[in-house]
Amino acid sequence: MQDQINEIVNKYVSMLPVDDKLLLVHSEVKASQFLLAVAKLAAIRDHLTNQKVKKDALKSVEYANAINSAPGTNAPTKQANAEASPNYLAAAEDVAIIDNQIMYIRTMSEVFLNAHLLYRSLLKNEG
Repeated sequence: MQDQINEIVNKYVSMLPVDDKLLLVHSEVKASQFLLAVAKLAAIRDHLTNQKVKKDALKSVEYANAINSAPGTNAPTKQANAEASPNYLAAAEDVAIIDNQIMYIRTMSEVFLNAHLLYRSLLKNEG
């Protein structure tokens, strides 16, 4: 999934204007392309959000299993041992990775949406 995200982001980042020479000739095409980038990233974000729900559930199951099998007699000790469980840590890491991917997608979607708006405003000013 991360490769797919990187491929989309790298493609459209390379299209971002990097100097003060914005060509009006291709403004309509670029505006459309950046909107397409936002749509592609939204589809991936939706998929990741669905995955996160499943991973969160698995994390809860792993935590419950770890609490039940954790050594110790009092709750804080069992809780500490459960949170150190390799299965729970792996499940928590999976959720954190998805959270990071979703945040990255949100950030890049905002960048691409702003690029779309920039080119749309150029078109409006041209006409």
